Amino acid sequence: ADAADAGAEDGAAEAATTGGDSGDGLQRDFAVSTAGRDGMLMPAEVAAAVIEAVADERFLILPHPVVAEYEVRRASERDNWLRRMRRVHAMIMASAKG
Repeated sequence: ADAADAGAEDGAAEAATTGGDSGDGLQRDFAVSTAGRDGMLMPAEVAAAVIEAVADERFLILPHPVVAEYEVRRASERDNWLRRMRRVHAMIMASAKG
């Protein structure tokens, strides 16, 4: 079962970083750059974090430590965060137009 679980996790990681079967190059590029920069959690790691958070009765579950940092920055620097999101949105729209 361990080998099967490892294979399933490898498949999940590949789908997350390639855009799955969608063939969406933009999604793939974004996922690869994000995973490469921040690291990727395997499904079992996320599941363990969720189980722990539910047991602790926590509402906000952020299994990846970098995501917790993103959330703090988003909440504390709202204008900067919105400016960055607008820039990302503009890049996505420009890329989608080809």
